Amino acid sequence: MLVWMKLTKVQYERIADCLPRQWGNVSMTNLQLLNALFYMVEHGCKMAWATQTLWQLAYQFTRG
Repeated sequence: MLVWMKLTKVQYERIADCLPRQWGNVSMTNLQLLNALFYMVEHGCKMAWATQTLWQLAYQFTRG
């Protein structure tokens, strides 16, 4: 069984102030997003999917 790196709520609370505030219609928390990114980094992903998805996420976080 593979065990992948996940942030706990306690670890997340230590860095939460450094992340942008979410607003609008957001479907996942910053903690979920960071854990998904850690999973992608650890296990790899297809670049076509990553490029499209990360541009969409970057747009959501920078339009405020």
